[in-house]
Amino acid sequence: MVRPRPPCYSGTVHPRNARGGAALLLGLALVAALSALAVRQLALGPGVAAAACFGAVVAAALLISWGAEAAQFSISQGLAVAVIALLQVVPEFMVEAVIAWQAGRNGRLDLVFANASGSNRLLTGFGWPLIFLVTDLSHRHRYGRPLEALELRAEHAVEVVALLLASSWYLVVMARGKLTLLDAGVLGGGFALYLWLLRRMPAEEEEGKDELLAPARLLAELPPPYLRRLALWALFGLGGVVMWAVASPFLRAMEVVAVSVGVSQFAFVQWVAPFLTEFPEKVSAIYWARSVRLAPMALLNMVSSTVNQFTALVAMIPIVYALSAGALRPVPMDPVHRIEIFLSFATTLYGVTCLLKFRFTRWNANLMVVLFLVQFFYRGPVDLSRLGLPPVDAHLLVAFAYVALSAIEVAMSARQIRIRSALGEALSAMRRGGAPRSPGAREAPTPPSLPGVDPPATPAAEWRGPAGASRLGPTVLAPEGRRGENSMQVDLSGPAGRLEALYEPPSDPRFAAVVCHPHPLHGGTMHNHATYRLARAVRARGGASLRFNFRGVGRSAGAHDQGRGEVLDARTALEFLAERHPGLPLYACGFSFGAWMALEAGCADPLVQGILCAGLPLALREGAAARAAGCPRKVAVVQAEHDEFGSPAGVRALFADAAAPRRVTVLPGATHLCTEDLAGLEREAALALGWLLGDER
Repeated sequence: MVRPRPPCYSGTVHPRNARGGAALLLGLALVAALSALAVRQLALGPGVAAAACFGAVVAAALLISWGAEAAQFSISQGLAVAVIALLQVVPEFMVEAVIAWQAGRNGRLDLVFANASGSNRLLTGFGWPLIFLVTDLSHRHRYGRPLEALELRAEHAVEVVALLLASSWYLVVMARGKLTLLDAGVLGGGFALYLWLLRRMPAEEEEGKDELLAPARLLAELPPPYLRRLALWALFGLGGVVMWAVASPFLRAMEVVAVSVGVSQFAFVQWVAPFLTEFPEKVSAIYWARSVRLAPMALLNMVSSTVNQFTALVAMIPIVYALSAGALRPVPMDPVHRIEIFLSFATTLYGVTCLLKFRFTRWNANLMVVLFLVQFFYRGPVDLSRLGLPPVDAHLLVAFAYVALSAIEVAMSARQIRIRSALGEALSAMRRGGAPRSPGAREAPTPPSLPGVDPPATPAAEWRGPAGASRLGPTVLAPEGRRGENSMQVDLSGPAGRLEALYEPPSDPRFAAVVCHPHPLHGGTMHNHATYRLARAVRARGGASLRFNFRGVGRSAGAHDQGRGEVLDARTALEFLAERHPGLPLYACGFSFGAWMALEAGCADPLVQGILCAGLPLALREGAAARAAGCPRKVAVVQAEHDEFGSPAGVRALFADAAAPRRVTVLPGATHLCTEDLAGLEREAALALGWLLGDER
């Protein structure tokens, strides 16, 4: 019998020692800085220079990618990605600035729009399908089935609408036949407005922290807020400087290589140069897409880069051109320019219509990449005499195909398009002034930007357990400001030493519940997405939740004890709540391994009135079946329909002869980790708690 592999609850098993993450950050920073210094100061051959620049770009891209992942827990994900996208296109800005400056001096305008139009189509026509492909391969490897679509949240309507408006301004430029300083003002102002709107969006909630690799997790959890902001700014600054430093040497080296193999200058400027200057975006996008969960962030990275191009990059062209020419002259467009610009607009238009439903599907990705490749195989006029039409430029024909597909996409997805309601949700989030989207606990106050102010100091309280041991806490770290809730970090005195915990009480709780996290050896922590959702369900029912890290996890002392010591840890957490809320009903909750810990600790504690288990792994605890059946407490179970470690039928059989009431609920379409429907897990958990409390049947 083939047993399924143990689940990795955090997406990646993070190194327990933060020094590994710090060493990786420092090593990549040295590689990026030294490589950039070498190509700027030493006379290297084209091949060596290209290799050194390549290494610097990859290192810098990884550094700013980790910085963006950490920053999204302090500022909105959209703003973090937009800032990173702006840093990543620094090489592209440098190339376009050089071309515009030379055009102002020598009057050669044929290359001015080549780079901008080619880079737009590379990001959208090639970049978006690339993200889907990488995510699909990772999804197949992890879950054994293909990916249906990349899903965006409603708040990302800001990026979608910004892309539509920015690209549509191209139509105005084409109609006038020139790019002027007025266009620069409109597009530059639009870019500033875009960043301002993203700045007002809420930051990410903490459940995603478990998805971070060690370097990003280290940055996100640097304890003093000012130190975290300083580290992020330093990382972004280093990445931007390295991108700027290697841009020109990289392009010169690759131009020599390209010319030696017969690539024309126009083709180099339109396709090779943008591909090289956009390489940082590709590295970041592939890195994020591999995690599956961060794939929407990868797609947003491409969207933000395209917005940057349509606004800030294009706004720069007439300014640099006028400065170089020494006169306030517009940049004229010839018919070829208009066709190329229209094709870029049409490519983006199709991408936007795909995102109006906040889903980028396999069909969308396939169509986009096919049309992207077609433009390389068919150039010049296309003979349409058989249709009674004059010859049409191949690129113009591809552009009209994009427009037609955009209309078809809107017609076919009309019922799924919810851009108006999504904009309403985004505006509501902005009016909250950057507050978290939901009442989850946060490690620190959500500032509107990276250089925000430190939180006011809050005096620590003291709690003494039944044995009289002093337990430090609760220290208020992030008052939620809604329904009177606070998030408090507390230290419990457990059998193996300190237990790191997060205590989240409403102003007037009706019950209290401990929430136990999944297996520590497979990445489980109190910030795991399922643990976080169970805690939210507790608070949704008006309860005070206490999440904690088992021994050996996070800042908790001790080492993993195969479930024996972990049951004692759960009892310590229950004791804390019993002392904190005397007279309130007490409940034990847990996910996967944590479900067994909650079950065993709760069944043995006479103060516990009910137990909630989610994702109960049937084969994990030897001899637990008899104890579970004989448990005198009410037990509710939420089990995924396709749980690899315990089928719903097996769970029902486990409790068939139970001594107390049992309730088993099935989460349709989900596997053990419930990543397919985390909102459904939270909903069913809240209903199960209602049954335990007597609110629901």
